[in-house]
Amino acid sequence: YGWIVSYDTTRNAFPSLHAGFGALSAILATRVFARWRYRNALCLASWTLTVAVMIAALLIKQHSVCDILAGCGLGVMAALLGRLVEVGHRPLKDAVEESYGY
Repeated sequence: YGWIVSYDTTRNAFPSLHAGFGALSAILATRVFARWRYRNALCLASWTLTVAVMIAALLIKQHSVCDILAGCGLGVMAALLGRLVEVGHRPLKDAVEESYGY
């Protein structure tokens, strides 16, 4: 155990991808579960798990508050970018298709 702790520092990379992927996953889960029967329970479980991972990363001193906030921002931006690229957003989709010849 000691050799693991020696390599695993108490301050890891900025931003926290624990928070980033968690926020992205929770946002996408909220959209996916929107029409499901038990959507409220599923969304609550998704967001609860995301917040629990973020709190755990803080409590075990793997990330600082700034890391977590930046990771959340990164996850939200990824979700927004994914929303822009969806089929419903024609100008960006057409630009990508013209650029890559799809």
